[in-house]
Amino acid sequence: GGSSRDGHPEARDASSCVSGGPVEDCDRFLLSWRYRDWAPLGGEVRTTLVAYALAVVAGSLVGFLFYNFPPATVYLGDAGSLSLGFLLAGVGLVTSTKAATLLAVAIPVVSLGLPILDTGLAIVRRIIRGDSIATRDLGHIHHRLNKLGHSPRKVALLMFGVSALLALASLLLLSPDLQLVGIAYAVLGIIAFLGLQRL
Repeated sequence: GGSSRDGHPEARDASSCVSGGPVEDCDRFLLSWRYRDWAPLGGEVRTTLVAYALAVVAGSLVGFLFYNFPPATVYLGDAGSLSLGFLLAGVGLVTSTKAATLLAVAIPVVSLGLPILDTGLAIVRRIIRGDSIATRDLGHIHHRLNKLGHSPRKVALLMFGVSALLALASLLLLSPDLQLVGIAYAVLGIIAFLGLQRL
């Protein structure tokens, strides 16, 4: 009820997160909860808890996908995508280890390679045209795939497949066989270059 929310600031912040409140409310609630309750826990315990939490998030996203897959009836929107981005960043902080800095940065960059590439190309494209980087256009990867004649369902499946491939590729960075990693990423780079040329 209203009294419990008014009496407990953290409960109020949590409800703001759930109801799509300001990002700073979510930040304050989640970060304060992490440092107070998670700091005394061991690394393995934190990792296990995060794995359970991510399993719940993954399940909810699969359920959401039934309504979001073309023809979509529900959309994630900025609030949903920003919340997921914040969650991924928070998970990276909670489960951080003493791994090499380059490796710690490279794994998420490779995993999220498709949206990072799409955003980077959009920024460069708009700067070259002299437009604001916030200007809307129809030059995103999914727009170009549509123009090539692919249906929205096929475009979604193609982008899912590429994202899954990049996620698997990021795991190769944990391999001690650097030659194998180099060959795999060279092949991926060639495939990406050829794919972008077709767009």
